[in-house]
Amino acid sequence: LRPAAPWSILAITFTNKAANELKSRLQALLGDYAMDVWAMTFHAACCRILRREIDRLDGYTGRFTIYDTSDSERVMKDILKDFGLDEKSLPPRLALSVISKAKDKRQGPEQFSKHAGKSGDYRMDRIAQLYAEYEKRLHEANALDFDDIILKTVELLEQFEDVRTYYQRKFHYVMIDEYQDTNQLQYQLTSLLAGGYENICVVGDDDQSIYKFRGATIENILSFEKQFKGTRVIRLEQNYRSTQAILNVANAVIAHLQAAGVSVEDVGTYTADSCNYPEYADRVCRRIQDGTYTLGILICGTGIGMSMAANKHAGIRAAACENTFSARMTRMHNNANVLCMG
Repeated sequence: LRPAAPWSILAITFTNKAANELKSRLQALLGDYAMDVWAMTFHAACCRILRREIDRLDGYTGRFTIYDTSDSERVMKDILKDFGLDEKSLPPRLALSVISKAKDKRQGPEQFSKHAGKSGDYRMDRIAQLYAEYEKRLHEANALDFDDIILKTVELLEQFEDVRTYYQRKFHYVMIDEYQDTNQLQYQLTSLLAGGYENICVVGDDDQSIYKFRGATIENILSFEKQFKGTRVIRLEQNYRSTQAILNVANAVIAHLQAAGVSVEDVGTYTADSCNYPEYADRVCRRIQDGTYTLGILICGTGIGMSMAANKHAGIRAAACENTFSARMTRMHNNANVLCMG
């Protein structure tokens, strides 16, 4: 077999830590050739493309600024102030969360405004106005937020055939880690980049799709074999990370979900420690009450004290056995399921 050219490989993972680990392992195996492999996060890969190509989009240059969460909140607070709106009645983070979800759905300010108008929700109508102003101010500042980094890359690849062709020919091999956690935009980006050779490898487990609240779409991995014909599935069934006790609990939870007909996408999993368990106990309850999840799993450390304290704080009745990782399903007054592990 002819070895793959390092510069023809795109290997995407979700966190900087995982990307750095991947790079260090490649360096150990390949030496200096590893520097040519695009081993990075979605956002890092998109930034590299945008620095070279974004000037094709009206009003942007390759010297664009990336706004982090605090930058975006600052802009939104300024907008709220200019619009005479109270942050308590319409928190900046809430507005930005709604805008983020709209961007993932490819809804621009105008389209979102039409959708908000039909909903009859006054607050959504207000957020539509904030969205339009937010986009205007970012554009004028030649700035992108985290969602824009992927969104603008997708727009570039879709609108400019020469750009799309260049990267499709460049990347003979596309590899994506944690594919079950990809959202709609990441799915579209992956499909566009792999659309040339369709030589794509993804790693994922639909039973571990726990980021629905961040926009993850489990259908991306479930429909993979239909999208890419001739897919070969290789099952990695040996677990090298977890102890048998943890595996027993995980398998029991999965079996319970299957028996109850609950999709993994409808499950919210949170891990708390001694400092933040009250916050997460409240959060899992709210997510269930507002219909985001059908089942909530709250992992509260290894001691029964922390689990029971979290349960008491959240108004959940539960039993947890120290050092055995056993727990029983309980019901709140609104029939929402919460599983606590301590």
